Amino acid sequence: MDLFWFLDWVFALPDPLELQFQQFTTCYEEENHVRYVTSIERMALERGRQEGLHLGMLKKSQDAIVEILQERFKRLPNTLVNALQQIDDTTRLSQLLRQAVSVESLKGFQQLVGKSA
Repeated sequence: MDLFWFLDWVFALPDPLELQFQQFTTCYEEENHVRYVTSIERMALERGRQEGLHLGMLKKSQDAIVEILQERFKRLPNTLVNALQQIDDTTRLSQLLRQAVSVESLKGFQQLVGKSA
């Protein structure tokens, strides 16, 4: 962010050019029916998109594990569901998903989750 502020200060346009740039962006937005997005905003949007994808993958994996375990063992302790929701490693969740299919008991699965904490 400091770099952005520095660049914004260094590349400050003289008032007439600043006005011209503002007019250009306004026309661009109106003609294309889009808002002008700066490179800094594009980077922030991409970072947010990547974080959203990662969080979505985590949630989907966590939900899939819970769904499999509920199908197999019916009721799940809230502590187990909460423990699964705390795991933020997609590789570990993928392993637990495979184990949820074949583990012999719910207690055995809880021990596997406990090892990942």
